Amino acid sequence: MANGIAVLASDRGTLPETLDDGGFLPTPPEGFTGGLATPADREVAPWVATIERLWDDPAWEARHRELVLMEAGRWAPDAVAGRYQYFFGSIARPD
Repeated sequence: MANGIAVLASDRGTLPETLDDGGFLPTPPEGFTGGLATPADREVAPWVATIERLWDDPAWEARHRELVLMEAGRWAPDAVAGRYQYFFGSIARPD
């Protein structure tokens, strides 16, 4: 994300909150939990189509690059440090 590259991840765990508009979050194939299992071609076709469109459609890729860079700003060191400082400062103060 910091380099303006859209992330292609699953919609599991905290990835949706982490990426927000900075990537694509297709649902993994039914019953696929990782490990040594490999999904069928038809199951990953939407993922591949997204990659192909990013590669083949410069205008679409440019728009997603803008979104990614905006989202990446939420994770910039200064932004994160400020949030941590506020949070820990608020719990460290006695009432």
